[in-house]
Amino acid sequence: MFSAPANRKNFFATLTGGETARFLSVVKCPMAALLCLLSLLCIQLPVLAKAAENRPVYVYAAASMQVVLTEVLALAGDELSLEIVPVYGGSAGLARQIAQGAPAALFLSANNGWVQYLSDTYPERISEQQPLLRNSLAFVASPCMRDWHGHAAVLPEPEPASAQGLHEAIVAALQTGEKIALGMPDSVPAGSYTRQSLQALGLWDAVMRQAVYAENVTVALNWVARCDVAFGFVYESDVLAGQKLGVRHVSGIPGELHQPIIYPMAYINGPRNDDARRLGAFLKSAQAREIFLSHGFALAN
Repeated sequence: MFSAPANRKNFFATLTGGETARFLSVVKCPMAALLCLLSLLCIQLPVLAKAAENRPVYVYAAASMQVVLTEVLALAGDELSLEIVPVYGGSAGLARQIAQGAPAALFLSANNGWVQYLSDTYPERISEQQPLLRNSLAFVASPCMRDWHGHAAVLPEPEPASAQGLHEAIVAALQTGEKIALGMPDSVPAGSYTRQSLQALGLWDAVMRQAVYAENVTVALNWVARCDVAFGFVYESDVLAGQKLGVRHVSGIPGELHQPIIYPMAYINGPRNDDARRLGAFLKSAQAREIFLSHGFALAN
């Protein structure tokens, strides 16, 4: 496409004879130019469509799902003959990337709030959403706190969590003066659920004075595992991975203290929507279910 300067005489002086002829033909014959453009599009459209078909299926997933999804998506790729590329991070950040046009085909959030954000604000991006998994919260201690509160063994609690037992454990942790890690409560789902639980126990203000906030729950778990902080609030599904690093399960957090922890699955409109639905069906299959259960998740329905 030509863009002539104000001084037309100087503009034509810069063109060769052939370029001048082509320019004049476009100006004099706009229909010919349009037909030329359409012919180029006809050539390019099949190429672009083929490129879209060959693009991987991008799965944007909450960081707390990384360990289990690594296993599940590897199996799904083999079973469905798909190239699947996972992108992990905080649910809030992933939702904002999708809103801005990131090439996600499937979004697995750690709560419904960020899927609802997309549905309400960018309804053209979401084609459908379904509940996939459930999770629960846990209060954990770092490997450096081996003699704290009588929890020397790296074992999950044999008894169901109780609000009274959790309250006592958190008060004892506060009395040590050590830092406590949790996800940012305004943007990280695990942090939001933790705040709800601590408010129900009347301990939120006290914990805030010793809290350090992580961009996602996996970061909080890693801080505890490295002894950067003494305590943390994470998902029960994180405890299994954390125990391999010496993290100690102190107490479960009763579900009645917070909203249900549901991981929804949202299909994103785009060229890989059909493959995303095939993958979504696999995530609800018996094969995937066994893997999710082995990593501490429960099915949403």
